[in-house]
Amino acid sequence: MFDLKLHTAGVIAATFGMANLLARPFGGIVSDVAARYFVILFSIGVQAVCGAAFGVIPFISRRSLGIIPGLTDADGNFGSGLKQLIFFSS
Repeated sequence: MFDLKLHTAGVIAATFGMANLLARPFGGIVSDVAARYFVILFSIGVQAVCGAAFGVIPFISRRSLGIIPGLTDADGNFGSGLKQLIFFSS
């Protein structure tokens, strides 16, 4: 198809592997810098949302104070199990 000798094709294919010598460490450095800012802010936001969700629960029903947090907590486990069934079943 490309009319290349076996040696030439091997050298061209090896250049993609050698690109990893620079690309992987550079990607690691970039992800470390991005994680310093983005992941910390993201995790604080997630914790705030979870705290707000469970902070509202006592105002829903004082009588069902144990049932509603249980249902709220079980919903996350049910959703993760459902997603695994949907995306990872063949």
